[in-house]
Amino acid sequence: MILMRRFEPPQQWNHIPALRQRVADLLEAGRRRTALDEVLRHLRHDPESTDGLFVAIGVLRQGRTEHLESDEPQTDVQKLSALVAPVATECSACRLLWYSSHTFLMADDGFSQLTIRNPVGLQCQKCRYTLCKKCLSGGSRSYTARDDTLEFPVDHPCPSPLCTGKLTTPVLPTGRHDVTPMDPEEIEGVIVARDGFILPTMDEALVPVTKHLPLIADDAPLIHIRRSIPGMMGDESTRNELAQSLVRELEHEGAIAAGAWGRSKRMFVLAGDANDTNYLITVVRKKTRAQTRPEPAQEALPQPHAAPGLQAGSRVEERDTYEPPTPEAVMFAGERGLGERERQRAFRRHQIEEKDTYEPPTPETAMLAAERGLGEWRRTFRRAQTWVDKKHNESRLYVYDDGVVVRTARMSRGKDLFEAAYDWGTLRVLRYLNPSRGEARYTLLDPGGVALNVGRGIRIFLKEDRQALGITSVVEGTAFAWPTLWGDHIEECVTRVQLPSVLARIERGETVDFGPYKVDRQGVAGRKDAAAWSEIADVSGDNGTLRFKAKRRGTYVDRAKLQNIANVNLFLSVCTASMARAEGERT
Repeated sequence: MILMRRFEPPQQWNHIPALRQRVADLLEAGRRRTALDEVLRHLRHDPESTDGLFVAIGVLRQGRTEHLESDEPQTDVQKLSALVAPVATECSACRLLWYSSHTFLMADDGFSQLTIRNPVGLQCQKCRYTLCKKCLSGGSRSYTARDDTLEFPVDHPCPSPLCTGKLTTPVLPTGRHDVTPMDPEEIEGVIVARDGFILPTMDEALVPVTKHLPLIADDAPLIHIRRSIPGMMGDESTRNELAQSLVRELEHEGAIAAGAWGRSKRMFVLAGDANDTNYLITVVRKKTRAQTRPEPAQEALPQPHAAPGLQAGSRVEERDTYEPPTPEAVMFAGERGLGERERQRAFRRHQIEEKDTYEPPTPETAMLAAERGLGEWRRTFRRAQTWVDKKHNESRLYVYDDGVVVRTARMSRGKDLFEAAYDWGTLRVLRYLNPSRGEARYTLLDPGGVALNVGRGIRIFLKEDRQALGITSVVEGTAFAWPTLWGDHIEECVTRVQLPSVLARIERGETVDFGPYKVDRQGVAGRKDAAAWSEIADVSGDNGTLRFKAKRRGTYVDRAKLQNIANVNLFLSVCTASMARAEGERT
């Protein structure tokens, strides 16, 4: 990992003639801004380049007069770039930032002798505690004093506790305290959200991003600007809620690889640092080989006898508990005029704690699971307890090795509970996702055609959808917390269990129905058009719609909403295997 530590001026190092020549030519032409861009591009690909950092000091040393008269003065965004943070000098008291020319002298002759003439600041030679001129002089200066008159004492005792050094010269780089050490090549994406209703422009987003991360304007394609929710930046917990929802949204869009929340780091940038208002920046690292996803049957859900708390290897960790509030909750808080603290309390009422997922099944549920042969119990999910629709407080979703049992109140009137058990071998699952509204509604469909909707959101089936899927009745169940966690697990298990048998049925010449599509050994058929597997080049999802890409013009297969395809992950796996088989037979 790139450490981005403070720059230690060496006695000798390898020069980069090409970089030096380009920068010298640009400076001679008065193009200091372009020259600094050249240096930043070099440091972007080699953040610890000694010569690159040394050249950066020279370019950054621009006086006030030169800055005012220059055709291309350097910008504040350039001067505050995280890539030049190692050569920056920071006041330990007030955090004032400057670039000291003493580094040049140190590199030339090791400071055999230095004459002090009104330096910008002083530094302890033992611990590098640094104070700027203003802090040393107590913030005041005589306007009748000569420019070269010292306004503060030299050899001032170091204010740092337990340090016996003195503040003197030289003043060398200290680095910056607010830069996140990170290899730029390991960054998969940066999610930027600004407090308020107005989305920032890319130029506005680059200000806090380049200040705290080793990126430049050329890295704009890595930046994803997303809208914030008013009131979500009030404290650490609500900021984490917002960050997680934005990460999940990009995952569903396919912009970043799955499991991004575990590879992410959050930064909260205050208005003073960002130049306009507060920002929430979430950095996602690239996925490594060591971060491959575990098999659902083994590690997707931990053992029930594990002690409550965060367990190594568990897919449910503390960061997963920061699920954002529903849009309805946000609107309700606004309509009621809830203040910041009250809004935060309203948000937290929609959470459950990780320890709540270790609640054991009731005896009736355990008996039902045993009758269906669902194996051992793994986890329990519920919604947050609230006085609104209290009948849903008793609803539970129990995950077992070989299936799931749902005990839920109905959204319609009445206090009776609906209870059903589903095994991975016969269950059909449909998912309705709306990341912008924080909705994830899953439909569990049994062989008899009874559809149970659970999770956050509203799912409506049109008449033609009911007919295609064989739905005989619909039960509207509880909005269980963490829907993407248990929902993804259910889909993974269904795919793992049913894929071998479905492929075997297809090989025997049977037709498998997925709702909008029917699949056999020859190809796939929609409601209107069909195509052979050998004629299909690719299958992909775009904005919630499944699309087939044909190898030649004139071949079509109907498009369908992903939310209307039963066991969509299983369907995509079948398509991939069938296209590969057809390609192998052709060659």
